[in-house]
Amino acid sequence: MRLFELRHPFFEKEKKRKTGTELEYPILYPYGIPKEYRRFCCFIGAKTEQGTWMGAGTLVQTKGIVGILTAYHLIEHCTEGINIAFYLQNGDWTEFAVPREYVMIEEPNLDIALIKAPYLPSEFHPVEIGWEHQTILSLPLTAFGCPNGVFGYVWKPKLITIAGGIIYTKGMAIPGVSGGGIFSRVKNKFYLWGVHIAIHVSSYTLLSRTVKLEFRDE
Repeated sequence: MRLFELRHPFFEKEKKRKTGTELEYPILYPYGIPKEYRRFCCFIGAKTEQGTWMGAGTLVQTKGIVGILTAYHLIEHCTEGINIAFYLQNGDWTEFAVPREYVMIEEPNLDIALIKAPYLPSEFHPVEIGWEHQTILSLPLTAFGCPNGVFGYVWKPKLITIAGGIIYTKGMAIPGVSGGGIFSRVKNKFYLWGVHIAIHVSSYTLLSRTVKLEFRDE
């Protein structure tokens, strides 16, 4: 029995519609998460008294902890546990649940949290955290999220600016993307630059908290 009902991308069984928004901020992989992202991207469902809050997370290693970096507001009011799902290389997914006590790092002011990640198959590998924030300006970027409970999207965001510890991008500003990440790829290595924490629907702007270097191991 599955812990919760995940939905594949809504366009998996539909003909892809080429809307203006999609062309400007293209969804790069419309038929599921590519294998290289399955190693570190996941879906998160946090049960609260008001229902299940759904979002995404990124597997990282920091301060000696292998855990899932996500938005704090997803797990802030969690009462019954946190459900986590990863895509497997064969296209299926694996799921597990952890108690609220597995949240090892909480930064409400930054809207960042780190959940300890047990039960991980050997095919999952933590992504590295970006080195210097300034270099992001010259890198091609991709982003991951689970809008409206759909597992999951990888898209190419349009960088607007970085200010006050926030990366502002255009594209996929839809409820449910919270906790997902912005990545760059250099050769065969991926780097995490930010975690989605908020959206501005009217301007289609996504706000992602920069991943502070303090999260990295010394």
